[in-house]
Amino acid sequence: APGGFIQQRANRVLGEAVELLERIGEQSLLTAIAEGTFGIMKRPADRGKGRDGVARHEEGYYNPATEILEGSAA
Repeated sequence: APGGFIQQRANRVLGEAVELLERIGEQSLLTAIAEGTFGIMKRPADRGKGRDGVARHEEGYYNPATEILEGSAA
């Protein structure tokens, strides 16, 4: 129903999401991660494990997103 609980909740969640994105945009994504914006764990940009510490890949593993993110895709 217009103005009902679901619509009010959706508007509140959307507003919070916009505020979060604006705050991240004013700082940086790495700063937001370092401050624990996305969860309990804080991860300073200079103290993480890096990509090598995340997971091992099997021989022949392929992920096109990796190429895109690293700029090697056309």
